[in-house]
Formats: sequence, C-alpha cells, structure tokens
Amino acid sequence: MDELNSFKNRAAEFLSYVQIEKNYSPNTIQAYRKDLASFLVYLEENHQTAVLDDPEALSYIIMRNYLAHLQRQGLDKRTISRKLSAARSFYRFLMRQEIVMHNPAAEVASPKLEKKLPIFLYPEEIEALMSVTAEDLWGMRDRSILEVLYGCGLRVSELVSMNIKNIDCHAGFVRVIGKGSKERIVPVGDLAIDAVQTYLALRIAAGKTAGLDEPLFINQRGGRLTDRSVRMILNKYIEKTFIDKNVSPHSLRHSFATHLLENGADLRSVQELLGHKNISTTQIYTHLSMTTIRDAYNKSHPRA
Repeated sequence: MDELNSFKNRAAEFLSYVQIEKNYSPNTIQAYRKDLASFLVYLEENHQTAVLDDPEALSYIIMRNYLAHLQRQGLDKRTISRKLSAARSFYRFLMRQEIVMHNPAAEVASPKLEKKLPIFLYPEEIEALMSVTAEDLWGMRDRSILEVLYGCGLRVSELVSMNIKNIDCHAGFVRVIGKGSKERIVPVGDLAIDAVQTYLALRIAAGKTAGLDEPLFINQRGGRLTDRSVRMILNKYIEKTFIDKNVSPHSLRHSFATHLLENGADLRSVQELLGHKNISTTQIYTHLSMTTIRDAYNKSHPRA
C-alpha cells in the first residue's frame, strides 16, 4: 500500500487545499470533512481496499452502490446530493493534481431536488416586526439587528462578524466580509442607521465600551453575539407579532431581495448586494417575485 497516495491522505490534502487555497468558510470545510469521512467509512465497511489504497480505483459501479447505500439509510435528497457533491469536488481536485485520470463521482446523477421557494415577509410584516422592540439598550440592539439584516440583506454570519468600524453611519454603507472572505460594500438605509446610532449611544451610556474594533452587536456580558443568539432574538419578536411562518434570520435576506426586485431593482444589482457568485443563485427571487404577483392577481382580478 502506498500510504502517501491513500484515499485518507488525499482527502486530507483536499481539505487543506479548500481551507488554505480556496479560503472556504469553516462551515463548508466541516461539511466536506464530514461527507468524505462518511464515504471513507462506506469504502472500509464494504471492503473496497483498492480504492482505499489508491483513489484511482474508484469506479462508476462503486459510486452507484454508494448512492443506493445513502438512499437505504433514508437520508433526504438534499443530504444525498451534498454527499455526492463532496465526492465530485474531491475527485475534481485529484484530476487537477493529475493524481487520477477520471471522475466517476461526476457520472452519478444526484436525486432531483424539489425547488422550494424561500420564505419571506411582506412589507407590513416587516413593519410589525420592527415595531415590537423596546426602546431600551437591548431592545434597540435587537431593532438594529433586524433593521441591518433586512436593510442590507446580510447573512447572519456576516452580521455577527461585524465590528463597529464596519458600518459608516455618515456615508450610509456597511463593509461586509462574505463567503470566502470576500469583501463587499452594501448601502444601509436611514432607519437602520438611526437604530444603530441609538443603540450605540445607549450602549456607551450604560458604561459598555464601543471601540471601533469591538463587535457591533454584543450580548449582555459584552461578548460577540452568535448565529444562534440572533435566531433566538428573531424568534422572540416573531412570537410577539403572531407571524405564522417558519421565519429564520435568512428570511430577512430573502425579503430584502424580493422587495428590491418587486420595486424595480435589476437582477445584477441584487446579485452584487447579496454577494452571490453566480447570478443563477439570485434568479430564485425572480420566481419568488412572479409568485407574489400571480397571487395578487388571483386574489384581485374578478376573472382570475
């Protein structure tokens, strides 16, 4: 057995590559690590020693059997697709490194996924959400979080990683560090700016520090908020407004994009604001916008 060319060793090289060279997010790297480990366990349990010794030995038949194995486990289609995608990406890396000559993982079709339109809030629901926050320090922090998430279309990971210096309240822009550590500049509206300025003034008045390099959004101990904390904050206000939807922080990002397109923004601008690499990712909001238009037509037109 050539230990250097073993499946496990090449997988470790791939994970190092996506972390250092591609600068993928920790969540993406962890997903790749988990899915490749799952594939490795399958190969070991099914005595695929040739593949374990040398990834070149992987065949289309083995990949088909792996797909069947995942389906027998009762995994949903999205999880199966992700696991197959990890294998494809790994073998694309091996081909670029000229370690293997073909990518059998690319020959296996993923299960067809149902296209689910993302959950979003209507403008009146957004208005209701913003109106139930208190006027004290923590209420204004929460208002600022909701206003910035919706007003800038941020991912929750982008929001919690912001420092005070990342928002320019005078120029009306926020500097966002997105996926792959890519930076983008996003305009921020007056309502969000007012909320942030009020929150920071209350924070300083309460004797809490607010230096430029400190987190913009803090918990009551002064530490940086987590993704989970923001979800809990949002859930608290969703319950207060009695909005009957499965709303997450990402729903505010969906609402941001949907409302922009419904009010005449062009797709390319929305793509830039969201930080999408491919415009095809942004096009889901075109379908979403058309759905809301169709619903309005069906409800309003006498001959619909």
